[in-house]
Amino acid sequence: MKCQIARGVRVFITKEEYQFVQDIKGQTPFLLHKLPIEQQHLAQSLGDKAIFVRKKLATTTQYNFNKNIRFIK
Repeated sequence: MKCQIARGVRVFITKEEYQFVQDIKGQTPFLLHKLPIEQQHLAQSLGDKAIFVRKKLATTTQYNFNKNIRFIK
């Protein structure tokens, strides 16, 4: 599945990543250390793809959903 971040900027996400975004969408912002270990890698990779916006705190990272994202099928 593709996501449009900005005009002319698109990234590809897997079905697993898309399902994670749909599950966590209403629970943002969230802290990385409060997620299960298997979901922490998904949050980090989606942060790399700019689906989530990162905020570095003293001991952990806070993630928030990027509101400019549109999902393209």
